[in-house]
Amino acid sequence: MARVIDWPGSRYGASMAERLRPSCRRPTVSFLPRRWKTEGEPATRAQRRLSARFPITASRPAWLIRKRWAKKKMLESNPSLIEQREAHYVRFLGPATEKVMHSTDIKPVHVDIYTFPPTEARPFYTLITGGMSDLRQSVPDNCDIAPRAEIMLYVSEPQGWMYNVLKGLAEMPSSDDTFLSYRHTVPNGKPMTAVPSALTSYFFVNPLMMPDSFSPMLVDGDPTDILHLIPITEEERHYAKVHGGSALISLFAERGLDPVVDEKRASLVSPDEI
Repeated sequence: MARVIDWPGSRYGASMAERLRPSCRRPTVSFLPRRWKTEGEPATRAQRRLSARFPITASRPAWLIRKRWAKKKMLESNPSLIEQREAHYVRFLGPATEKVMHSTDIKPVHVDIYTFPPTEARPFYTLITGGMSDLRQSVPDNCDIAPRAEIMLYVSEPQGWMYNVLKGLAEMPSSDDTFLSYRHTVPNGKPMTAVPSALTSYFFVNPLMMPDSFSPMLVDGDPTDILHLIPITEEERHYAKVHGGSALISLFAERGLDPVVDEKRASLVSPDEI
């Protein structure tokens, strides 16, 4: 039986890009070239050296491999911020009984990823980042956007590429001096999945199947948006670029897109609809 999803759509009015002044829009950032390749191909010279010593597989994300050659101490999240986030996650998602994926590399923020098992209300796994909100995003002063954010994803079964994607996206604002918010799209340039698929871009919406009080949460006194990641196709990303993020959400609602990741799904937008 298909899930009935209350897509936010018109509930939040026009898309973020449609409402904001040009100076408030997020600069276009290409995700893949500056991150670990999701299919195991290292992106930089240092990563290629590391890959030669520690082969990367879809079941073992590259970022979980400890960089033994790193001489600097790894950055760690502020314990107080960790406690604030974890208390919020447990309140809404239930006990964190699964192993937490800890970053072992050196980045401006230390991103961990929590895995919450299926529940009666949500019969699928929920993956959510912890650490992206350690730093405020580079949001212009005239923007009505939360200064901090975290990212969540619904999956049938956790896989290595999913953790890679979440970690890379969570590091983007601090690494690229930018910001992410609802209805933003980010191109990946190639399939994000371990097995080739049509899913080549990222789209952020308000958390689905969660109460309104779930997001924003408070981190260090700041409102912190929880961005629900929806992997999308290139046609869908282009549709959002032309018609706006709200239009894409309305289309997903009309055509019954399940927010749980389906690597085999086809695009819900045909070329003649763009």
